[in-house]
Amino acid sequence: MYEEAFQKLEKDEAEKILQTAAPFIDGVSFDMSHVTILRQDLSFYPDHVFYDIADLSAAKAIHRYVVMKDNVVTVLNWTNAIIYGLNKTAPLTLNDENIGDYVRFFFSYVRGAEGKFSLAENVDDVAWKDDPSPSSRKAVGNMITPLTLLQVHDDGGYDLEGTITFKNALFKAEINIAADGALNITNQELLLEDLPVFDDIFGQ
Repeated sequence: MYEEAFQKLEKDEAEKILQTAAPFIDGVSFDMSHVTILRQDLSFYPDHVFYDIADLSAAKAIHRYVVMKDNVVTVLNWTNAIIYGLNKTAPLTLNDENIGDYVRFFFSYVRGAEGKFSLAENVDDVAWKDDPSPSSRKAVGNMITPLTLLQVHDDGGYDLEGTITFKNALFKAEINIAADGALNITNQELLLEDLPVFDDIFGQ
């Protein structure tokens, strides 16, 4: 998912989306005067739209992420189960052109009990605690490769290769996508440990 692919909604349209989505969002009440909503079309879920609903006025910004088709709302909850459910009902439509976007979406909105696996396609995708030195940027940047399609299987599955961060480690891995969208990480190769990055769970 690329930030430049998002579009900010005007106030009237944002109010309509919030009215539709709010009954499905537990644990937070949004004040429309402080809400910003960004939208992005999802090529792998035809006719569905992704919305980032945020209140940036709070001490800690509040975000909720939803996928909508008309008045059908799916709230993402950081589990792969919710995405696998969408894959069945949307239904998921993968091809050579959108498989990379699906993988980026999956990594962006799934988090495991031990932390979050994050794609790193360039050095700025690393969640640095502080700006790295030019030499560190160059060294880490030389280890990072963009997400690359390796193979398309006859059964509709895909094999890709990418660079991933997990906790303070950087590694290269193969990413296997089944025809139903199930994702597995295999053939990991550790590239670097002790990266000075934010802890995904504790935010420090």
